[in-house]
Amino acid sequence: MKIFTPPEYITIITYSRITGIENIKLLLNYISKYNLARDRIYKTFVENYHNLQTLWKEYGIYVSKFEDLKKINEKKEKALIQNEFYDIAYDVLLNAGYAEGVSWEVYATLKSLNALKLKVKELDKKLVDSIPNDDEIEFNLWKYITCIGRATKYDKGNRNIKLLSTNEARINLNIKWVNVPIWIKSRKYRYVIQNLIDNISNGNYIAYTARVIVNKEYVGGTSLPIEIHITVPIEPMYEIYPKIKVRESPLVAGHDVNSDRLNTVIIDSRNFKAIHWRTWWYTNASIKNINADKIWNEITQTIGNDIEFCRQRNCFYHVFEDYSLIGEWKLLDSLRHKKLRDTEANWRMITFRSSVIEKYGIELYLLGYSLPQLIHPKGTTQIAEEIHTLFGWDVHTTSAYLIACFGTIEKEMKQII
Repeated sequence: MKIFTPPEYITIITYSRITGIENIKLLLNYISKYNLARDRIYKTFVENYHNLQTLWKEYGIYVSKFEDLKKINEKKEKALIQNEFYDIAYDVLLNAGYAEGVSWEVYATLKSLNALKLKVKELDKKLVDSIPNDDEIEFNLWKYITCIGRATKYDKGNRNIKLLSTNEARINLNIKWVNVPIWIKSRKYRYVIQNLIDNISNGNYIAYTARVIVNKEYVGGTSLPIEIHITVPIEPMYEIYPKIKVRESPLVAGHDVNSDRLNTVIIDSRNFKAIHWRTWWYTNASIKNINADKIWNEITQTIGNDIEFCRQRNCFYHVFEDYSLIGEWKLLDSLRHKKLRDTEANWRMITFRSSVIEKYGIELYLLGYSLPQLIHPKGTTQIAEEIHTLFGWDVHTTSAYLIACFGTIEKEMKQII
């Protein structure tokens, strides 16, 4: 039986604006250098190793489920990044924090591609062929561009992107420091950021990873909107969240998450009888070119309403499909039945559903619920398509019922064993 594991860190999005034509050019020019460093690391990796297994073998890294070996692998991975990636990035960026940030970003991407069994050489062929020379760098790269600043605890926060308060931050552009205002929409997030700043001011050794993102085209003027993403430990967030009094109950809630709705069915685990069911719609999420904040505000509100719906009915145990397997399994199933038509459908099917399930699990954890159970996604949709007429439900509601039933069976089998 698999249980949801909350992440150790959460990302807080702050909104900012950099002013002055000179500062804007410096920022975009440095981000273009960051992208150049990333491309050169990819090129070196493709030319020398072709796949991650070859690189792992050279450093004696073996994937294992044992905790002791995981810790040993972490040390080896740090040596790998320092030896293979860091020097390439530093030659371009001339900044240790940003060089380490791009190195870890590339390595994380390679691990993801390895897990999905994708060939890096084929995926990055166009990227490698289009790497510019140093004298070709321009600041007007109108794509989704980012710059990550990693840090260690001895940096007391972050050496390149520093939080001065909940309203102001400083960004190191390698030539000069630029102060920018920041806006944090959530009151709880403001408290977390203030708590982080206070701990650093008191001499505590705390590090956070920060990312500067430019996702809007600069068309001139003296102002450019940017985002600063701060990755902080989840524990301060857990401490300030109000906790729900969880009571013993035989009821189990099964959830089927889709790109436009969330279906919930509450069953009695003693006889598998469906007691309550509800469909929550978030239609804006399936429409292209809708503001991301608007989408996630709607989804967050839906998750809160669903948790309250279950709590009012004395249900505190939740079951989902395993979001770490949804992408791989649904993609294979769609290819088998030739349902996958475009990349947009692929995104809605895999990335979006996994993100909603993870967000729901984090919300349950912060509210003090028992961690939700995750079941293998194999077969739920197919069975639901065959039997949904017997219940008088649609396929997704039937799928939520089956998820609750399968989760109950797994839980009881675990107790027997």
